[in-house]
Amino acid sequence: MRRVFIAGIFVGVLAGCVIVPGGPPGHGGVPPGHGGIPPGQAKKMGPPVLVAAPRLVLIPDTNVYVATGIDHDVFVVGGVYYFLHEGFWYSGPNHRGPWRGVDGKDLPPGLQKGSPGQLKQKLPPGLKKS
Repeated sequence: MRRVFIAGIFVGVLAGCVIVPGGPPGHGGVPPGHGGIPPGQAKKMGPPVLVAAPRLVLIPDTNVYVATGIDHDVFVVGGVYYFLHEGFWYSGPNHRGPWRGVDGKDLPPGLQKGSPGQLKQKLPPGLKKS
């Protein structure tokens, strides 16, 4: 009888427990400028999907192509697409991905030489877009 009583208490205590996964320490809220996406989630979500292939233009004196006419930082080096989104780099075999995260130190040399804005400044005046 005592075993049944103790087992009943144990089951009752477990049934009342709710396990809620917590976020990383120190990230109680969403900092400004993250568009309502909690820190770290942008990298997990990946960049937006590019439905149509963007127009690519070779940046003079480099081996880097930049996508023009879109509001995203998309580059192509050696046939591989690189997408800078929410401060994270992604690479993929074409404009639709699939995207995988890329560490900044693993970017091709042409993309390591400057920021996207600096690279785009090398474009002829009619093609510049920040």
